[in-house]
Amino acid sequence: MFWKELLRLLLYTLGGILLTMLLMFGTMMVTGDPVTLMHITQWGQTVFMMALPPLLWAKFYLHEPAANALNLWKPRWEWMVLTFCLMVVSVPLMDQLSAWNAQIPLPGALQAYAEEQRANNNAVLEKVLSVGGAGGWTELILLLSAGTAIGEELMFRGGLLRCFRHTKLSQGSVAVLIGLIFSLIHFDLQGLLPRWILGALLVYLVWWSGSIWPAVLAHALNNLIALIGAKIYGVTDDLTVTDWGWGLLTLSAVLTCALIYIMYYRAKRPR
Repeated sequence: MFWKELLRLLLYTLGGILLTMLLMFGTMMVTGDPVTLMHITQWGQTVFMMALPPLLWAKFYLHEPAANALNLWKPRWEWMVLTFCLMVVSVPLMDQLSAWNAQIPLPGALQAYAEEQRANNNAVLEKVLSVGGAGGWTELILLLSAGTAIGEELMFRGGLLRCFRHTKLSQGSVAVLIGLIFSLIHFDLQGLLPRWILGALLVYLVWWSGSIWPAVLAHALNNLIALIGAKIYGVTDDLTVTDWGWGLLTLSAVLTCALIYIMYYRAKRPR
């Protein structure tokens, strides 16, 4: 069942890729502005490649309500509050993990690929962020924070997580695998570890809360914080621009672990 469901989900995703390519080519024929093209393409990827495939897969293949197949149930309010607090207190820790990850030496060709890929990603991001004004920044927040979070969570912590229901893997193994796939799909080896950890944690948020929406909130906040950081410090290959200090890093690590334990404890309590 796992491979059958996964294959069907991938087929729906392939259809989304084709639609995104058509949208991109259509935009190229209408306008030659590279910034507009990047924004339209990003919206196409978010909607057609991430959000729609699992929704259509649930309806037409699983023949189940999307709420049941993708955990779209309304969460209890305390899970949203705990998630918000977790993402805020973990900012210094995750930022430092990203800096450490970037400093890990890789074999020659792989290191060159990682640096080139980071430079390419930053070049694209710099063009995407080049819009100005209140309208431009509203669209950026909707696209890179809310839209991307909803789309990627529907795909990874919705459809892909549902596929693993039929395997004999432990919860930890499933979280690690989905986190790894989530990280690899971003094509950023210098950010692999923190994104892997985040991806695995988002899986647990879905399990603990019984809903995908705390994971969506965490993902949106993570992207929004990164967006604000790019606005303040600029798009740079240097991930060590912020010096948090060991005291603040220690506090961030302690509070992050404490909140994760509180979430684990509340999930184990009878409802």
